Amino acid sequence: MKLCRFVLTLIVATSLAAGTASAGSISAPSGLNPGDQFRIVFVTDGTTKATDTTFTTYDNLVQSEASGTTYNGNSITWTAIVSTSTVNAIDHIGDSTTSSIPVYLVDGTKVTASDNTSGLWSGTLLHSISEDIQGVSTVGGVWSGTNYNGSKGSGVRPVGGTSPFHGNSGVIDLSWIYSPSTLVNSTQQHLYGISEVLTVPSATAAVPEPSTAVLAGLGGLVALVYSLKRKRN
Repeated sequence: MKLCRFVLTLIVATSLAAGTASAGSISAPSGLNPGDQFRIVFVTDGTTKATDTTFTTYDNLVQSEASGTTYNGNSITWTAIVSTSTVNAIDHIGDSTTSSIPVYLVDGTKVTASDNTSGLWSGTLLHSISEDIQGVSTVGGVWSGTNYNGSKGSGVRPVGGTSPFHGNSGVIDLSWIYSPSTLVNSTQQHLYGISEVLTVPSATAAVPEPSTAVLAGLGGLVALVYSLKRKRN
């Protein structure tokens, strides 16, 4: 009887473990193949002023909101899409004219075909960056300090200036990142965060689906119980 209770407990534990998903795990967008690269972008739920003249406040906010998010079992580095008076956003996010990585929302929706001046910094997106790191719709004003082409605003326009450029997460035209209207830097606004470049892993040996693994485990337990009963008899 004790053996049966042990087997039943183990079966329940195995089933629960098989049905548990990893929290904060990002999946590769559909249509990509092993070796393909991509990036994820999101808009923060939290807001901040744009008074910091360095990247510290902005990078910390996006990294904090995406904390614990993983891809292929590894943690992800996130960067704020903003420009300071000395560094362009296009350079801050680890990009230049040589990069051509597609950018997606967390749910796999393609935002742009590339993270260079022909895509992310072209003045037009395929889809607005209107989801947070959980894939929940978040629309509102966003600090950027950045021109539509990824360059820093001049004079008072970068973050840290008295009137930084700003955008809106609900649009796909150049005003997603760039609006010439005046907004004081003490105003609370959202930020965009973008991931490091991620790579779809190469195909490996097939791993059984949870349901298959559970069935295999049950089969082994049944065989074990049957064997022990025969020995007792």
